[in-house]
Amino acid sequence: MTLCARDPGRPGPGCRRTRRAVPRPRTAAVERGRRKVVSAVSLVQIEGSEDVLRSVQGIPELHLVRSSLEARSGHRYKVAAYGSDRAVEAAVAQGAQVKVLLSSEGVDEHHTRMSAVIGQGYTERGEV
Repeated sequence: MTLCARDPGRPGPGCRRTRRAVPRPRTAAVERGRRKVVSAVSLVQIEGSEDVLRSVQGIPELHLVRSSLEARSGHRYKVAAYGSDRAVEAAVAQGAQVKVLLSSEGVDEHHTRMSAVIGQGYTERGEV
């Protein structure tokens, strides 16, 4: 908002800015009509081969924490990442073993839903 220096209580064109605008906090919620859609963000641990981690790295909504990369035995690697539920589901589909560490969603709902998604991925790969 531009405030006039001559009359600080009244906005005016051509007056210099005397007060800094305060940015509003951004949320993951998007207003669509009357329904509010909230996207949960999770901190996860991803484990897999080098090829799996390379493919997971290309998922747009998944951000790897490179400083957490750890080499495991048998040419496997472990890395922390954060991203949306869709990104976590995509990582499971790519063949990564995923462990959810923290989520912005309610714990019970998120645990139930993500356990089902991760379990389905393991079943599809024949790991169960």
